[in-house]
Amino acid sequence: MFKQFRQSRGLSLRSIATKDLSVSQLSRFENDQSDLTISKFKIALDEINMPMSEFLYAVQDFKRDELQELLHQMDVYVLQNDVVSMRHLLESRPVKPRLRRLFYELNTIIIKIKLEEMTGDPVVSERDLSVLTDYLIGVEYWGYYELLLFTHSMHRFRHALFMTLSKEMISRSEFYKELPLNRRMINYLVLEAFVLSCERQELIDAQYYRKFIKNHHFEERDMFERMVVQYGEGMFEFFFHDERKGLMQMEAVIESFRALGSIHLAQSYENRVRAAQKIKATKN
Repeated sequence: MFKQFRQSRGLSLRSIATKDLSVSQLSRFENDQSDLTISKFKIALDEINMPMSEFLYAVQDFKRDELQELLHQMDVYVLQNDVVSMRHLLESRPVKPRLRRLFYELNTIIIKIKLEEMTGDPVVSERDLSVLTDYLIGVEYWGYYELLLFTHSMHRFRHALFMTLSKEMISRSEFYKELPLNRRMINYLVLEAFVLSCERQELIDAQYYRKFIKNHHFEERDMFERMVVQYGEGMFEFFFHDERKGLMQMEAVIESFRALGSIHLAQSYENRVRAAQKIKATKN
């Protein structure tokens, strides 16, 4: 595979060899006669100007990993409100493998959470949440997989545990935060933690994340993040200060999403506004 990418770029072995990586080492590696250490393999990829993530994607025959494939299927079923297919996805899971058993179980729990959100029926057990919590707490450094798990399960945790895990997410993902994909997901999780704390009327926690967002200049990031910050500010205003002003601010963001063609996103945030209004009405 490496040889194919090198040749497709019109590069010779001699042109990519370095003082730390000889022509003979590269030749033996390409002909399956020896392996390279991780550090030398990274040098080889740098010399053909190919990110590690792209190479691994190609090695996997341009397919998503198991969780990403599952998430793609689930997103389609959620968009179509296809409960039957979501239930079939859960029930037709292959026999649990002996190896990677934990990850198989974690991925299955995410399907259960999505099905529960769609139907409102109890699907996720306390044991499921315990397995998920124990895994996230037990991982010292949160990479892309852990961020994905938390993204798709955060709404299911009781608030105190949610706050514990969200703060752990910030500290334990520090090691990988410069990776663009991880950084975007971390930013999304922080924004969602702010909005969720407002929706749950947890003023202290909402203020914590509001301050975090301001200190990290989210308002200067990409358009989506700026719009979610404005939406979150509207939710904060709605619950804790001027209800009418907050509602107008959130509706303005929703209309902006519609204008950009993000209809499903606009509908999702509009549903959350309606839910917030019901909470307010009940409280009053």
